[in-house]
Amino acid sequence: MKIRTALTLRYAGITAAVFLLFVTTVYYVSEQSRSNTFFRDLKSEAVTKAHLFLNNQVDAETMQSIYLNNTKFIDEVEVAVYDIRFHMLYHDALQSDIIKETPEMLQRIIDKREIDFRVDKYQGVGIIYPFGGKEYIVTAAAYDGYGYAKQHTLEMTLLLLLIGGLTLLIVVGYILAGHAIAPMDALLVRLKKSYDDQKMFVSNVSHELRTPMAALSGELDLALQKERTPQQYRRSIEHALQDAQRVIKLITGLLNLAKTDYEFAQIKQEEVRLDELLLDARSLVLRAYPDYHIEILFEQEADDDRVLTVVGNSYLLTTAFVNLIENNCKYSDNRTSLIQISYWEQWAILRFTDDGIGMSEQDKDNLFRLFYRGNNGSKAAGYGIGMALTQKIVTLHKGEISVYSQEGEGTTFVVKLLHVN
Repeated sequence: MKIRTALTLRYAGITAAVFLLFVTTVYYVSEQSRSNTFFRDLKSEAVTKAHLFLNNQVDAETMQSIYLNNTKFIDEVEVAVYDIRFHMLYHDALQSDIIKETPEMLQRIIDKREIDFRVDKYQGVGIIYPFGGKEYIVTAAAYDGYGYAKQHTLEMTLLLLLIGGLTLLIVVGYILAGHAIAPMDALLVRLKKSYDDQKMFVSNVSHELRTPMAALSGELDLALQKERTPQQYRRSIEHALQDAQRVIKLITGLLNLAKTDYEFAQIKQEEVRLDELLLDARSLVLRAYPDYHIEILFEQEADDDRVLTVVGNSYLLTTAFVNLIENNCKYSDNRTSLIQISYWEQWAILRFTDDGIGMSEQDKDNLFRLFYRGNNGSKAAGYGIGMALTQKIVTLHKGEISVYSQEGEGTTFVVKLLHVN
């Protein structure tokens, strides 16, 4: 069972139990109130009829006639009067006789002075009524048709409220459960992605490090197998140094990649000029590769320097620009990268262009995948880290990066970053 469904059922079950208890309590209290009220009405009716009969204000025949006529329209109270010796003095309707008084019942009324009871669907009372210095036993019974009608209306209302309330609770519970577990779902997704990335990372890094380290170890081992001339030792040291530099470059790329996994709020941010960062990136590339050619061109006059200013981390942005420049130069015969700077609306736009070998559709689709080496990988050395790192840096700065390329016609990378103007 899904967590969301389980939470919904648990929430709905607990709330339904509380709601059901509330509805049951309301119904029970209402029924007790109806019953007690009707018992009081029966006692009042019993006293009134007994008084009329014993005071000779209305004769027995007239009272019986009134009772029989009323029963055709309303739930009339049936009253009976007995003396203390259990002789019946008056009865509204012997032919129906709801209570069917027995000597045991009459004795219990004498002992308790007042009782109430039920006979099937009827409620009844028995009381001792003093009149003219004597005591009489009076019983009364009737069906509370009006009260039960109101109670039935309440019952249907509570049932509808229960069904509607439970339905609403389930819907609301499902929505609330979704909101409650959304952070958990996101966490599980991140954990799974982190786990998958870690597996891939370890596998690829192990492979990438093994190759230069094996070459370095082999070169040094070969040099130690026998005495060699100074020139041979020098050549072995140069080869070992190249392998060591490959390892250093790979480790540097991995460390930069790790930095981009931090929350952006934890990374130092400041307002930086893109043109200045591009000049720094150009200087770094030319220091490592003096034969590269890098041109920076402003496509528009910037009346306000803020259109070329962004909030970000200068080290990471410079690293991204170095990767893009190197990518241009590595895959073009003339080792050239043309950088065009422009702006539009809220964006500062940088284009990195070469006229090199270009990329296939497959290479473009996988360009930003970590450790991916395209069909043109034999053209230049690399580890498939630079473009993945560049995309993460641009995304971290809430920017966009896209690539336009045709095989044999060169490549253009377009980077868009939000300026501060």
